[in-house]
Amino acid sequence: MKNLSLILLFLLSQNFVFSQTLKINEIMASNASIISDEFGEYNDWFEIYNYGNDTVNIAGFYITDTIGNNDKHQIPAGYAITKIPPQGYLILWADNDTLQYGPTHLSFKLSAGGEQIGIIAPDGLTIIDSVTFGQQITDISYGRYPNGNNNWLYFNFPTPGASNSNVSIEEDNAQKTFQYFPNPVSENVVSFNEEISFKLFNINGKFINYFENVTEMHTNDLQQGMYLMMLDNGMQAKLVILNK
Repeated sequence: MKNLSLILLFLLSQNFVFSQTLKINEIMASNASIISDEFGEYNDWFEIYNYGNDTVNIAGFYITDTIGNNDKHQIPAGYAITKIPPQGYLILWADNDTLQYGPTHLSFKLSAGGEQIGIIAPDGLTIIDSVTFGQQITDISYGRYPNGNNNWLYFNFPTPGASNSNVSIEEDNAQKTFQYFPNPVSENVVSFNEEISFKLFNINGKFINYFENVTEMHTNDLQQGMYLMMLDNGMQAKLVILNK
C-alpha cells in the first residue's frame, strides 16, 4: 500500500510539472454563431493550449472566474477528453447549465463586460495560468498570438480548438492599402490615412450610412458591435466598436 501511494504521488507530481505548459489561449465571452457545444447551444467558451511535449490531464484541476475563489469549479476525473495532448487544445464551455453536465462544462458563465479566468492546480492554491480581460464583442474572440505568447489580440476569425488565426483585426488592417485606427474603437472617432468613400453596414447586413470623401468617422451614435465598411473601390473592411 505504501508503494502504491508513492507511485500515485509521483504520477501526480509529474502531471503537475507538465501542467506548467498550459495556457488560456483564446476566449469568447459572447458567442452568438461561431461554435455550438454538443447540445447545439452557443455558449461562452475558452480554449486551453498545451504547448509542451507531454500530455497533460486536467482532471482534478480547478477553473475559476475569480482569483481568490480558486475552487469554484473542479474538472471531474474519469474522462479521456480532459487529457490535452502535446500542442493540443481543449475547449471549456462556461455555460452554468446544470441540465447539460459534462467534463468540459463549467458551473459559471463569462461576462462580456470583462473579468478573469484562472486554471488552478489540484492543490487549490497554485495558479497555472490566468488572464484578466476587458470588454468583449459578440462573435469576436480574444486570444494569444502566436499561440501561448503573451501578446493578446482581437480576432476576426475565431479558431476554437485550433491554432489562432494569423489574421487578427490589427493585422487585417495592416494588409490593406489604406489604414484605419484605432480598431477596435473605444473612443468616439476612427481615422483613415487617406480620403475614402464607403457604405457602412452592421453585422446583420443593415445599411447604416454612406460616408463620402472622409478622413475620419465619428462613432457616437453607433452601438457596440462589429461593422462592415464597403468602399467605393470594392474593398471591404471590418470595424469593431467597444463600449465607450
